[in-house]
Amino acid sequence: MPNDKGQRSTGRYANYNDVASRIAAIHEHYPDRVSIQTAKPVFSQHEILGSIVECQAVVIIYPDDIELPDQLDYYGHAQETLGTQAGTAARNYESLYEICETSAIGRALASAGYLGKNDEGKMVISTEESKTSAILREELKKVRQELEEANKAATQEAKLLREELEKKKLVAIRTIADLEAQQEAETASITVPEGDQALTQALWKSWLEATGIPANTFSAINGGEQKIESIAKLGQIFQTYQQKAAMTPQILKSQLVTVFGVENPRLLTDDQADQLIADMEKA
Repeated sequence: MPNDKGQRSTGRYANYNDVASRIAAIHEHYPDRVSIQTAKPVFSQHEILGSIVECQAVVIIYPDDIELPDQLDYYGHAQETLGTQAGTAARNYESLYEICETSAIGRALASAGYLGKNDEGKMVISTEESKTSAILREELKKVRQELEEANKAATQEAKLLREELEKKKLVAIRTIADLEAQQEAETASITVPEGDQALTQALWKSWLEATGIPANTFSAINGGEQKIESIAKLGQIFQTYQQKAAMTPQILKSQLVTVFGVENPRLLTDDQADQLIADMEKA
């Protein structure tokens, strides 16, 4: 291959690719994904070597997938001197920096895998960068899969959590409703008539509602069957029932049947009503 002067390289440089051809090759291999940058040169003086310039270059290969974590940086360093004494290679001072910069770029390209030619005259490109890129892509693929699985699991977990919260919400709503109903029932007043007021259907119903006792708890009777004469004592039975948290409709009915042999407090006598009230107060 001809060198910069149009001469064909021979000997140990026969397999050398000049920097220009390697720059063209890397841009062809990674279109729009390569950047070659050089740092500001550093000049110094040496009493024997004369003027010295040092350069640094970096070849940056950007990933083909924007989600890949890092770019790949390959550095190259070079130093050139301008001889001042006999026996040193005299160099053109004006081109010293250009020569050094080109050398630094060439070494950065070599670090990136762009080397010499093979026996067929084709450029040898190291596969290390390609392997690294493939490893990164494979790692990225695994990470994506793990993220997708994690997202699916999180979505399912969130769904189950929402369902559980909805259940708890319904339970809480029902509990609040029950507590409010219970509180309303507990705070409902029992109206006890004074004097010889007769028991009306409306008054009986209000006692049942105030205590939360279902209407079918007691057997139905007609007015002629009622034995209790004091409607006030009948009202006191419901008042005492309301004040005792341990009392339930079943317990009250059981007391009526087992102790007094009746299924409705209206069938009690006044004395039996007093006894029932006393028994409930002890409970």
